[in-house]
Amino acid sequence: MKLSYFLTVILLFSGIFTFSSCSDDNDGPSADVNISIVGDWQIAESDLNGDGSRQGIVVHEDGTVTEWLYTRSEQDPYQFGFKTGKWSVNGNHYEMQLPKGVGSYYQVTVAGNNDSLMYLAYNGKTSVVPFHRLAKLPDDGDATLRLLESMKMSNFKMSDLNGYWVYVEKDGSVIGNGIYIDQEGLVSNVDIIFGPSSVEHSIRYHTGKVTLNAYLCTIPYQGTDHELYGVNDTTMLIVDKGKKKVDRLVRKEVPQEMMRAEKIATSKVPNWLTGTWEAVHYKTVYGGNTSDDFDINESEWTKQFYRMLVFSSDHQLKQGGHSSISDLAFYVDNDKVYYASSMNDLINNPIYHAERSWTIVSHSDDELVLKYSWSDNYEIYTYKRKQ
Repeated sequence: MKLSYFLTVILLFSGIFTFSSCSDDNDGPSADVNISIVGDWQIAESDLNGDGSRQGIVVHEDGTVTEWLYTRSEQDPYQFGFKTGKWSVNGNHYEMQLPKGVGSYYQVTVAGNNDSLMYLAYNGKTSVVPFHRLAKLPDDGDATLRLLESMKMSNFKMSDLNGYWVYVEKDGSVIGNGIYIDQEGLVSNVDIIFGPSSVEHSIRYHTGKVTLNAYLCTIPYQGTDHELYGVNDTTMLIVDKGKKKVDRLVRKEVPQEMMRAEKIATSKVPNWLTGTWEAVHYKTVYGGNTSDDFDINESEWTKQFYRMLVFSSDHQLKQGGHSSISDLAFYVDNDKVYYASSMNDLINNPIYHAERSWTIVSHSDDELVLKYSWSDNYEIYTYKRKQ
């Protein structure tokens, strides 16, 4: 699947300057704190690695520094170390702290600066790294930064994540499958099915759960754990830890299929229905004429019609005869009991037509009568509660 957003998270950006040229001859401007260094800066040489890549920093007004690398890759031209550094004024010059490793920083002095040039000296060295001011970052870098500025990067809450999120192209067009995160952090996969005239969604209900603590937020997305990088009201950025790339998800209106899934899965199973029921009577009608109508007992003929149903409050159903038991899922809607081989089959029935149903003819504390119909025919089972 093609990545839709040109962004790669870099936690360690210290190697960004290893290819830059240094000079001991600083014939440029002197340090001047009266000239602002806020803005976009690029290392003087535009092609540091021979591949057309460009590198630099963004100095923000809030005292932070973002490091960036731009390549000519069509899929992922940008890498950002968003606000991983700091800057301040120290006497007659500016100073920066730029990440060197986990928990360690380069101590950087702005040895000289004017409106268009800035010279950085690392760790007290006399050699300096020249930077040129840019009017804007290459390509859509400024738009990317604006997006990051709008996002929450830490102290996430489950309410930040609740909703339907879908993988999109850079222009906002949907190109991939999505996920639905409920208020408890349970994740359902929402797969897009493109039909000849419409788009439908297949639901894989509760395939994973969000892990959220003070240090990390991990979201299972389509079978792979991703770390949450940032989120706002409309956009979520998640990092595939293996690929070190960021996927862009956009909040969309919850599909009808997902709302159906939530309605089914959270529907209440009537208390009177839960428990074990044994069939005691069987009747069939074909074309309006009664074919069979008898009690189920130990005779060889009637034993073959024996059924046992075990309804649980969590929508699990066991259906069996004398020799076998099937595990099913069910839900109740008015006078209907719908059942299928799994909860996902129940949820996706409008697409796959996998469910069947019984009509509740009558019920009491100890008796249940169910009717199964097809065409002009039907069969009726009478069950007694097994104590």
